[in-house]
Amino acid sequence: VRKDIQNISAEMVNQYPHSSNSIKRAITDYWKGHAHIEQDQILLGDGSIELIYKINKLFIEPGSQVLGFSPQFPDFINDVLTSGGEYHELILGQEQYCTFFAEDYLDRMEDKISLYYIDNPNNPTGQVIELPQIEAIVQKAKELGAPVIIDEAYGDFISRERSAVNLLDDYDNLTVLRSFSKGMGL
Repeated sequence: VRKDIQNISAEMVNQYPHSSNSIKRAITDYWKGHAHIEQDQILLGDGSIELIYKINKLFIEPGSQVLGFSPQFPDFINDVLTSGGEYHELILGQEQYCTFFAEDYLDRMEDKISLYYIDNPNNPTGQVIELPQIEAIVQKAKELGAPVIIDEAYGDFISRERSAVNLLDDYDNLTVLRSFSKGMGL
């Protein structure tokens, strides 16, 4: 790595490779045998926060309602509010060690919600929502005509079999965010 870093030009350092086919190919290769994903399903960004900003611009306008849960990634919430949206949260009770119960989230889902957001594994609790629970949420959101973001910034800390990436082939209302910065330190 040290040798390669010495050969990197300054022009390369200040730009993320947004359309890099080699990176997209490496991502599809990484998921082979676990999930079917094509290069045209991949959008690269300057970290997952840039992609969150872009997604929010697509789906949130003044008065749009978003459902998440708390505690949750605060930068997402701040961007919803800055975009004029209303952020609603399912508060995870301390008496249950901030455990996420999919049934409670499903009960809060309704027609007036424009976007659903779940980080998995959760930041800051570290808990993992199992794939069947995620799928139930994505399915209900599809029935309601709303998109779902599953933010897997910490997804490298769970097995690929537990990732929402496995659902992409079945649901056109699902976006899964992943990051190179957490598990890979890039």
